[in-house]
Amino acid sequence: MERISSAEFQELLQAADPVSISIYLPTEEVGLAPSQRRAELQNFETEVTKELDTAEVPDALRRKISEKFAEIRENPALWEVNQKGLALFLSPNFSKVLRLPSPVRRLISVSHRFHLKPLIHLFSQPCEFYVLFLAKKEVSLFYGDCYEFKKATVPDLPQSVEEVTGVEVNERTLQFHTSPSGGAGGRPAVFHGSSSWKDDKNKYLEKFLQQVDKAVSKYLQNHKQPLLLWGAERLVTLYREVNSYPQLLKELWLKRNDDAKALSELYGQALDIMAPYFVEQEKKDVEAVLAKGNIDRFSVELDEILRQARMGRVDTLLVAEGIREWGTFNPDTLAVTYSSQPTAGTHDLLDTACVETVVNGGKAYVLPLEQIPEQKHAAAIFRY
Repeated sequence: MERISSAEFQELLQAADPVSISIYLPTEEVGLAPSQRRAELQNFETEVTKELDTAEVPDALRRKISEKFAEIRENPALWEVNQKGLALFLSPNFSKVLRLPSPVRRLISVSHRFHLKPLIHLFSQPCEFYVLFLAKKEVSLFYGDCYEFKKATVPDLPQSVEEVTGVEVNERTLQFHTSPSGGAGGRPAVFHGSSSWKDDKNKYLEKFLQQVDKAVSKYLQNHKQPLLLWGAERLVTLYREVNSYPQLLKELWLKRNDDAKALSELYGQALDIMAPYFVEQEKKDVEAVLAKGNIDRFSVELDEILRQARMGRVDTLLVAEGIREWGTFNPDTLAVTYSSQPTAGTHDLLDTACVETVVNGGKAYVLPLEQIPEQKHAAAIFRY
């Protein structure tokens, strides 16, 4: 899946053309077969053609657009790969296709610039997290987000209780044995103890987990992503007691499932657990807007929000889902005009507000209309 970056948003903004076509295709809804997806794209192209007819777009430009549709349709690499949705951006002199890791609503926009609001959540609220797998004989740290799940390379991360303590894990006895840490060309003497693992194991596990925490916390010292533990309940509980990473999730954890072998399966389980966490973070941001803590920094007036977003002053923006406010916004003069319907040169001003907010460091959320304060189409908190 392609990551959506600030630079990519800027590219799509700068590629604006009098005939800019944006298409959001929910591929899961139309089935997994490439032929079904291509057929749906053909339906979109038919609708776009009707809009180009209405706008009286010159034949030369329409031929270029038709050629770009054909290139996308005949690209087997695009249709054979599974994804939740596709975003297509076409103009006579530009084309870009993004594979999306989350579902999108069916949408077509023909305007003087690309429609980017459906992508806001992928850029503004990335679901980044880490998962620490804990077992007595294996430890791994994984990085995950809405695009991928991969193993991280953590320096000095111990892999077993035995490696740290010299104790071979045995549920009946403790067996001390030689290890390479004897130094000076020798190895420690072998000693087989008879003390109960049940009586002493917490002491050795604590020492082991302290070393794990030391390596993991050092690796994550400049990070702020949440850390989810994955393992047996006893290890998870003990690790929480020695943990020093501030973003460790205290209440959530992923139970060990030896039947789950594929990394993709584990990724899915982690996402299922993390989803409520990210929803809660979004809820907190939304509640901050609804609380209107400082009335001087709160507005539901779209023209004011657009100007403040352009100047980099919007901290958090809420916009209504499925609604468009047609008009124009001049980024140089900050002038805003409104239109009752889409016409040549107009664009969705809610889309503009979202893009201006996120490319200038703010957060934007697309919510149902009933969740927007005062039933307005937009609401924002300003930084100052």
